Amino acid sequence: MKDFHIHLKQGVTDYEVMKKYIDRCIKLGIDEVVFLDHGNRTSPNHKPVLNNKKIIKEFLKLIEKAKKEYKSITIHSGIETDYFFDKEKQDNEIELMNSGFDYVISSVHGTKYLNLDNSGYYKAMLDTVKKYPLNILAHLKLYDDYKEHDKIINQILKECKKKNVMMEINTSDRSIWNIEQLNYMLDLFKKYDIKYTIGSDAHKVEELGVNYDLMYSYLDNKINKKEREIEYNIVSRGTEKSGSKGYMAITKKINKSRYLIVQGHENKNITCFKDSLKCYNYDIEIIAFSRFEMISALALSRINFKDNILLCGLGNIGISALMYLLDNNYKNIDIYTKDIKPYIENTIKKLNKKYDSNIKLVNKIGKYETYIDTTGVSTVIEMIFKDIKTFKTIFLIGTPRESNYLIDPLLIHRNNLLVVGGHELRGVEKSDRVKLFEKLLKNNNKNSLIKEIVHVNKYKDGIFEDILKEKNNFIEVVKYDD
Repeated sequence: MKDFHIHLKQGVTDYEVMKKYIDRCIKLGIDEVVFLDHGNRTSPNHKPVLNNKKIIKEFLKLIEKAKKEYKSITIHSGIETDYFFDKEKQDNEIELMNSGFDYVISSVHGTKYLNLDNSGYYKAMLDTVKKYPLNILAHLKLYDDYKEHDKIINQILKECKKKNVMMEINTSDRSIWNIEQLNYMLDLFKKYDIKYTIGSDAHKVEELGVNYDLMYSYLDNKINKKEREIEYNIVSRGTEKSGSKGYMAITKKINKSRYLIVQGHENKNITCFKDSLKCYNYDIEIIAFSRFEMISALALSRINFKDNILLCGLGNIGISALMYLLDNNYKNIDIYTKDIKPYIENTIKKLNKKYDSNIKLVNKIGKYETYIDTTGVSTVIEMIFKDIKTFKTIFLIGTPRESNYLIDPLLIHRNNLLVVGGHELRGVEKSDRVKLFEKLLKNNNKNSLIKEIVHVNKYKDGIFEDILKEKNNFIEVVKYDD
């Protein structure tokens, strides 16, 4: 694998930092890289790095040192330049480009400061290729109306072909194209015989190789016509009962690991890169359970709360929330659920024995110190807030799917209630989700009960409808044929 867009930041003049990047690349299986950083910056909020001859000379010297020390990886030097309207600033940037770098990468940054609308942005990108001595045009933005700018996007590609400039497929969550956009660009690459590079646009070591396995796998599918890279789907009962076709898919093994991606059941090929989570070589049951537990853990890990708990609901999120509580030494837990089946009672007995806990099933909402709702149902939430006493903690982890929840802000204010929401995708940095998910995978892999909680079904017509009609297990996963 190759990564032609890696920002070193202080690593341009600090060899120990540069070595950390190199070692991480080797570990990830990346065998060719372009290390770079920005020249002058359009935005005053971003600090220039490679913007004077002294720093550039020191950077190039360290690159040569790394080339001699590391023989298992091909290392190139580079610079990423900004577009400027001002002729003097353009000339300054061009002077930096001609400083002996192996690769010059250019793009249009700071559209806000350049006062560019979408049309102006594409014109500036075209001007970049025409005026700058670049090798790679980086992270072309495809706005929602990109098809309305098809003519000038084609002009950009024609100019790249004319000047032998490569295009970049950027895999960072900041700039990655969706599948439709990627296919659009791949068709243009083919039409104009344009070569392309792949770059993570990493700004720190942890971002190296982001979305790489998925991107390489998708490109392999596109080029070599491989099919069905999705092997499992996790059933999300609440979401799917509300009309969704699901949103949790697990890939086949890619470079000895699987990836959990945000994708519905209707497509068996990879159709999404953003928000993907690496699952490593864990069993499917561990992956599925950890995915649901992440929802609970993101909320429950935020504050300390008292161990006199009412857990409302024992579905996908409820069972994983229960396990999170037990693993964190909470033992006095009542569970409010209307649908008490033998498999639920049997599991509660096993959990009480394993954790020496005091889990009880109840049919009404009484007085507790901590309330955790995993249902998202307005009537359940209303019962929690009804006659509630002061200084209680309420976690709303289930996704609300109705319009009327009858929560009185004045009640929260006067009773000094602490109300905590929880959503695993919105408002949470991906780096935080990745760390938590990896921690949960490792921890859950030691718990033999999880494989009894997750049931894997073989795919057949109507399987998803059957699962939603009759609940016979806590968590359901569907496996497609090999």
